[in-house]
Amino acid sequence: MAHRRNERGEMCEVVKFTRSCTGCFEGGECMGLAHNYRFDSKAGCHVGAGCEECGYTGKRRQVLYIPLSQIKELNNSGAKKEK
Repeated sequence: MAHRRNERGEMCEVVKFTRSCTGCFEGGECMGLAHNYRFDSKAGCHVGAGCEECGYTGKRRQVLYIPLSQIKELNNSGAKKEK
């Protein structure tokens, strides 16, 4: 995974993933309408109808920067392993 500093100078893990476009995918409450859309197994998401927001692809690429301090905190707060 790649690392970079955020605006506060914290070292962050760069997390990238693909998700359904919020502009043209209507999953409904609890994803009840998701069956109306094609599922892209490579991207791991349903593909919307296409709109200007996603460039008419029906899906969006997301990038998140998660501070390493938060990742370490999450790892340390996990359930203790049983012997």
